[in-house]
Formats: sequence, structure tokens, C-alpha cells
Amino acid sequence: MRVAVVHNRDASGVINVFGPQNRERYNPRTVERVARALEAGGHTVRVIDGNMHVIERLQDFMPRVISGERPGMVFNMAYGIQGVSRYTHLPAMLEMLGVPYVGSGPQAHGMALDKVIAKIMFEAAGLPTAKFWNFASPDDQFEDLVCTPEHPLIVKPKMEAVSYGIRIVENEGDLRDAVATIVNEFGQHVLVEQFIAGRELAIGLLGNGDPEVLPIVEIDLEGDPNAIQTDSDKLRSPRGKLCPAPLTDEQTADLQELAKRAFRSLELYDFDEALEAGACGWSAQWAGNDSGQRDYDGTSMLSDLMSVEQAHGFSEVLARRRTGLTQINGHGPNRPFTETWARHEKLAEISGRPVLHNVVEFFTDQQGNAVGNYRETIEWLNAANARGNRVLGQALSVPVASDFTFEHFNGFDTSLVWREATLGTVEERREKLADPGRRRALKEEFDRGEGPGSVVTGSASSLMNDLVVAEVLEPSLKPYEGLSVREIVERDNKHTIDAMLDIAVADNLRTLFQTPVPEMNVEAAEEVLTSPFTVPGVSDGGAHTKFLTLGAYPTYLLARLVRDHEVMDLEQAHWRLSTLPANLVGFKDRGWLREGAAADIVIYDLEELKILPKERLDDQPAGAWRRVQRAEGYRWIMVNGGVTFADGVCTGATPGQLLRSGRGTPT
Repeated sequence: MRVAVVHNRDASGVINVFGPQNRERYNPRTVERVARALEAGGHTVRVIDGNMHVIERLQDFMPRVISGERPGMVFNMAYGIQGVSRYTHLPAMLEMLGVPYVGSGPQAHGMALDKVIAKIMFEAAGLPTAKFWNFASPDDQFEDLVCTPEHPLIVKPKMEAVSYGIRIVENEGDLRDAVATIVNEFGQHVLVEQFIAGRELAIGLLGNGDPEVLPIVEIDLEGDPNAIQTDSDKLRSPRGKLCPAPLTDEQTADLQELAKRAFRSLELYDFDEALEAGACGWSAQWAGNDSGQRDYDGTSMLSDLMSVEQAHGFSEVLARRRTGLTQINGHGPNRPFTETWARHEKLAEISGRPVLHNVVEFFTDQQGNAVGNYRETIEWLNAANARGNRVLGQALSVPVASDFTFEHFNGFDTSLVWREATLGTVEERREKLADPGRRRALKEEFDRGEGPGSVVTGSASSLMNDLVVAEVLEPSLKPYEGLSVREIVERDNKHTIDAMLDIAVADNLRTLFQTPVPEMNVEAAEEVLTSPFTVPGVSDGGAHTKFLTLGAYPTYLLARLVRDHEVMDLEQAHWRLSTLPANLVGFKDRGWLREGAAADIVIYDLEELKILPKERLDDQPAGAWRRVQRAEGYRWIMVNGGVTFADGVCTGATPGQLLRSGRGTPT
């Protein structure tokens, strides 16, 4: 399917400036992650700015359909540019154009953005909501309004979000000043509410009609019932989150019911419609709150906080539909592997559908020995399938070699010290990494043997000492290029942390570090990749594209492991790279060459097949870039009978069509 991810970037894309200006927008990295995730799901994706040119951009991108065909879809991330109804602009235009979209419609958006209207709707539905007053100016008078230290009020713009302009007042003078400030700054009415001290909870819902209530999240106010979060607090020092919130069963049930009633009162909708459009299953990182792979701001990935009940709920949907696949990466650093395996196998038991477990892996140390629990994982896969639970392991099929600069890198997040030091802008990171106090903490952690070296290197025995300074931009640092951190330690008589970070800081964090990784241990590779319950892969679905190029695994498997080391014959390699994964997601007419099947063909010269050096491509949305490794030896790649690549060069042809819901037919 063609999916347009529409967000707001260019606020100047209007004819005239008119009304309140939008202050909200998604971080470009978030938009990029959404686009990559959709592409990983098989969709053709274009990121479009939601300004006055959006209609012509959609006309150029979206297919025109006839009766019975499915159109494209918009993944709506646009807040709008200006005006009191800005949230409604894009969904209203899409309805006019006849383009389906995910999320709520214009009516629901309009009511939800206007907090006064929303509270009126809540009252009409019999929902409890704090007493409130709607101020048009600081001179408005209300007979029942009392503002004292014993009866504080909370003041906010009525049509903003993200805590913009929020303020607590305890006397009438401060109240009038706060209202005047908001009217002048935001140009809109002001919502004044009775301030209710207590806990702050967030409740998400999934589905339409009778939606599923997701685990309740509590904003951690650290025991202060009078605490609030301003917009600057959220940007500079966001509060922690507790999920699930510590509540009694009775409290949880009451809050879930209130959330569903509020949802229905505003006629809100979620992303269930997108699943109906043809998803082949679901996938998630489910490693818990202590996961080492964290979001760009250091907080947990939302899927890591998923409850067991919610994961089982997804599996029950697959069971009901009798279709779909689950792919799950769920090992946290403080969880035994046996517990992770049991959680994943349970998903297969409930759904009756295949589960792809990430990951069956081994690393190769500097002496060429295989290190890791790959044999234990294979034994579990064998036992799970013997129990009738279809669980397969995605097997690491290419050496892990990371290239990174501290401008962007956050791969040390298993360490709290490193995590804090690598958050923020480039300048903020540079100041932190130069700070003597933080350096001391980093060195103490390293000396205790608790540093995160193996996280970045991908090798159980490689530490930061083995990192190589591949490139520096500061001319005075050029003599360090090509040296390992270990060699710099010996040359400059420095601690490992200082040897690495002194160069990085002096180079304004632009120094490129590389991980030297030896070839894979052939015996271990054969043992893992010839297991009846493993699938080659771990390209990481497009993640970490500034650091890793794991998508080279098909070429590495064919050229190094099959051609050079004969770990399996070509027929089995082809079956594992194409037929097996196609069958897992339910594509019945893909994955092998036979009469009547789709002509998706890769033709290559085995003797000439090789992986080329890494390079940087500046071709991603929102000005982002990625690292890639091209290959030689591929003569032609054909999709639906059309040539898309010839001798490694893209032809520009796009004959591919979307495959929906495992039906294996283009739609």
C-alpha cells in the first residue's frame, strides 16, 4: 500500500498568517522512525509536509482507484499550522479527497482540542470533571469563583496541548495576571479549573466500539500531590513514568471504564483501521523497563512497557483471525533467558500462529571462538516445536560491526552513566563528555568491568580498547587515524575513557569509531543456520542505520558462508532466504520459482558476489542519513517480471505491489 506520513515541518507553507500559530510538531527522528517501520511492513512510504501543498503532493503520490480496489492511506502526524481548528485541517481535507487516514476525524479533533467543549461533553455524559470557568479576558467576573491558597486554580490556554502556558495560582491577582498573559501570548480564551491535588495518570485505548484499555501509565510526581509539569519541564527534565501504575484492582477497573466513556463521548478512533488494511501480524521489542535499547531521549521504548496481558491480547486477535505472525525481541538485561523463552513460546501457544524469536546469536572473539548461548536457544526451539508451538529463531547471519560518532550514538544505554552523558544536543553531549566529574564516573565504571563495551562492539570479548579511530575531521588529530584505542592508551599514557573521549571532544564529537570484528566462526554458523527452526536475518528492520549495516546478511550468507565455507548447499540457502520467510507470513505464491507464481527473481554470479565497503547516503526524510553496504555480483533483480536493478544500478522501475494480510496476492 502507498502510505503518506503527513506531518508539519514548514510553518511558512501558507498564503497568510492567520489566527493562533501551532507550537507542536513531532521530532523529525520520530517521523523518520514511523516511515521506516511502515516501509519494513512492505508499504511504499512518502513523508509529506502538511502545508498548503499537501493536496498536490497527495495527488502525485496516491493511487486513483476504481470500485472494489483499496486506495492508499495517510498516517496522520500533522497538528496543523495555524488557526483554532488546526487539528481538523488535514483529516477534513482527506475526507474531501477520499483518502483514508488513521486516527480521529475532524469532529473529534475539534472537540478534543477545545478543552472547554471537551469538558462540556464530559459533563453531558455524566463524567466527573473538575469545576471550570471560561475566561475571554482578565476582567471577566464569576460569582462562584474562589481563588485562595486553600482553593488554588490551574490556568491554561483552552486550545493548546503539551502544557503550554500552564500555571497554578492561589490568589485573584495572580489569576488575572495569568489570564492576561495567556490572552496576549496565545490569542485565545483561557480555561481556569479547580486544581485537584493528587496523582497524574494516562490511559491509552486500542480499537473502536468497545476499545481495549492499555496498561495505565502514571506520571511519577515523586510523592508530591501538588506537582505539575510545564512545557519546559517536559523538554528539559521530563518526569519518569510507572507502567503499569500501582493501583488496586478496583481503582484500575474504575479508571478503565471512565477512559472508555470519555473516548466514546468525543467519538474518538484509533489505528485499528490500519490493521484492517492488511497487516501481516505484529512485532515489538518487549524487553522491560531496563532495556538497553532505549528511545532517543533515554526513556523506555513504549513497547518495552507492554504488559503480559496486552501481548496476549494481540495473540488472541491472531488466533481469532487464524492468520498472522508475531516477531518479538524480548530479552532484558536483568531477565533470565529461560523466562524470555517462556514468554515468547506462550504467544505461539495462545495464537496458534508462528512466533519469530529474536535472536539466535553468537559472537566471535579475537581468537575466533564462538561465544554465546546459541546452543541453549536452539535446544529450546527444538523443545517448543516438539510441544506443538511453532517458534522459530531469527539467526544472526552476518558479523556485527558498528561505526559511530558521539554526535548521534546512544548504544551505551545499558549504563546509566553513559546514558545521561549521551543525551541532548551535540553541544550538550560535548560538554558532558568533557566534564571531569562524569569522566571520573565513567572511568570508575570501566575499571569495575561494568562498562558497556560489548554493547557497541557486538563481541563478548571486545571492549572499548579495541575500537579503531577510523576518521577525524580536526586536522591536528589526523595522526590518530587508524589507531585503536588500546594503541592510543599506550602512546599517550591515558586511561581508556580519556584516550577515546579526548579525541572525540576535540573533534566536536565527529570522530568516527569502528569496531574490528573477525569473520564468523564457521562451525557455529553452520550449527545455527542449519537448525530446522532458524531463519537467517537480523537486518534489524532498518534500525540503527547510522551505526550498523546488518542488511548485508543475504550476501554474506551466500558469498562467505555458502560459497567459501560450504555450511549448506545453495538450494537450502535459497529456501531459507526466500521460501521459509514467505511461508511464515503466509505468502503462498512467493518464495520459489514455479509456473504460475509471481516472477520475483534475483540473478547473481556466485563467484563475483561480494560486499563492498560501508558508505554514507544522505537520502532519508527530514534531512536524515544512513550507512549502507552495496554488493557486487548481482546481475538482475526482478519484481513482478520487471527489472528493478541491473548490475547493481537501480532502473527506477517500481513494478512491485502490496501484499496484504498474508493473502499472497497483489492488491
